[in-house]
Amino acid sequence: MFFSISNRSKKYPLLGVCLFVLVSTISLNAKVGKARLTKAEARQRLILQDLRRSKDLAAFNEAIAYASQIGQYAVADSLADRARPILKRSNDSLLYYEHLRLKGRLYTILNRYPKALDLFGKSLRYYQNNELWEQEGEVLVNIIEFYRSSGMYSEARSEVRYLTKHPDFEKLSPRVKAMVFHRFAAIINERTKDLDSTILISNLSLAYSESDSILAEMGTSYLELGYAYSQKKESRAIYYFEQAYKVFEEQGRVHYMCNAIMHIASYLLRVSANEQALTYLDSAIAMASPYNLPGFLNVAYEKKAKVLARLGEFEEAYELRDSAALLHTNDVQVRFSDNLAIQSRRFQTQIAESRQKALESERLQIAEENRRNRLIQQVFIASLVLLLIIIGGLYFFFTRIKRNNEHLEESERALFGANQELLNTLEEKDGLIEEVHHRVKNNLQLITSLIRVQQFQQRDNMSPQSQQMVDDILSRVTAMAVVHERLYAQQHISKLRAKEYFTELLGELQTIGGQLNHPLKINIEARDEQLEVSHGIALGMICSELVSNSLKYAFGGVAKPQIDVSIQKIVEGGRYKVLFTYRDNGKGFKQDVKMGMGNRLITLFSRQLEGKHILNSDDQFYFSLEYREE
Repeated sequence: MFFSISNRSKKYPLLGVCLFVLVSTISLNAKVGKARLTKAEARQRLILQDLRRSKDLAAFNEAIAYASQIGQYAVADSLADRARPILKRSNDSLLYYEHLRLKGRLYTILNRYPKALDLFGKSLRYYQNNELWEQEGEVLVNIIEFYRSSGMYSEARSEVRYLTKHPDFEKLSPRVKAMVFHRFAAIINERTKDLDSTILISNLSLAYSESDSILAEMGTSYLELGYAYSQKKESRAIYYFEQAYKVFEEQGRVHYMCNAIMHIASYLLRVSANEQALTYLDSAIAMASPYNLPGFLNVAYEKKAKVLARLGEFEEAYELRDSAALLHTNDVQVRFSDNLAIQSRRFQTQIAESRQKALESERLQIAEENRRNRLIQQVFIASLVLLLIIIGGLYFFFTRIKRNNEHLEESERALFGANQELLNTLEEKDGLIEEVHHRVKNNLQLITSLIRVQQFQQRDNMSPQSQQMVDDILSRVTAMAVVHERLYAQQHISKLRAKEYFTELLGELQTIGGQLNHPLKINIEARDEQLEVSHGIALGMICSELVSNSLKYAFGGVAKPQIDVSIQKIVEGGRYKVLFTYRDNGKGFKQDVKMGMGNRLITLFSRQLEGKHILNSDDQFYFSLEYREE
């Protein structure tokens, strides 16, 4: 009925929108009141009823896969927890690793990225070791989707390239090949916006899925085609979104049904059909409300806020935009965490080593086969000599030798190519670490900007103590952000240049701390010393607290305020000793004053460095810290 409404709406737009809202409301009311179950819900109820009496891991795998398919991710997660005792007792390795793969796919949807990557790695190694190519292809598609979902497009393209260039790619089932190409189309669409390539690859995926009526992959390919034509502002986008909706409705896949409706709203928004776009967005949000669909509501709220702003309803638009921003920020923090990037780099290295070992094993098998062949040839030649068929025997012998040498040369070329690929992978990982520092720096700057905006908005309601508390937080975040800025800006990403780092850090802290009555002079004494990253962060936090304390309390009535910072590395007993000193020319303070948060942080980070610190505040403030590097 959804699609007949859409066709009528081409002639009567307002009537079509009203009918769609009416049908969506009736459908939702029927679902909430449970007057009638859909086919998908009825099937899931039967699966869950059978599962109560079953202790079969295969039944749990089917239930988890189906619950994930129809968007009931919380149910799928609960089933995965219930299956743990059965998983420990399972003797069927294939079912065991299929269960791990399904959980990895579920955890990708739920943004539990480190756990998902670990489960995929275990499944992939099992399938590779047992030469299960179809299952290996399927888990590689899941890994491609994992990288796409977490924004690691380079890694995703690398896995696509490995699959499509593999000599046995055509041996995969049409379903897996369709999955590979529609995920490739999504990567191109999101990363490079090459719409023509997206359409071409999506049609290739559709050719594989339509030939065998593989509904799930057909629907996904329709979505990618609709999205590409929507970017081009071509009306045929509506047709493909409607086709996708039909397929997903037949399967009961609520998450994808909501996506299809929201994509129609996005297209209407592009062609400035704002009223119709708002109606479709409300329908999609209402349909999604009974479910927990990760990553859906923040996008829907953002688009609805944009429509409301166009229609002049700014207050509601701002509220929705803030809700979307909060959901999006939480999602981005999970997707682009540095731990995930490091784990992904290790995972890629393990895959590369595994593939390298496979090539080496193949090369050894070929060498062994060549050795046996040569022995057979020698015996055969000896027999030919005895039978006086010397000419024929020699001809056969040299022919076989030539063929084996060619095979060996091909293997050597393949090994050389694999070595080059491994070197390229290592270079990519170095780039990935730089990108991690860049992303962490940007995220910390985003946090700083958000705090500044909130501070500006609440400036009339905040006490001076609250203002000072916010400035202290900004200085601490800045100390961490400068570390990642320096790491991104230099070639060596495992070391910090002390002179550059503390120059930039003190400049940022002086800006946050405000202006004094007299110009502040900062002296930094540091040769071209390099510090460990973790040590640099700790020293930066200590320095941040010391500078903040000086700017707040030290320079009242001082005509020429001055701060001196010194960092020295001394070789002592075959190890490096680092000496950090800080002093200002302001008034001192009594050390029996109750310890504040800043002093606690200084003490905490000094203990973290396992160093000895001295603080003298009788006339002028003086602080020194001495610790040893590993």
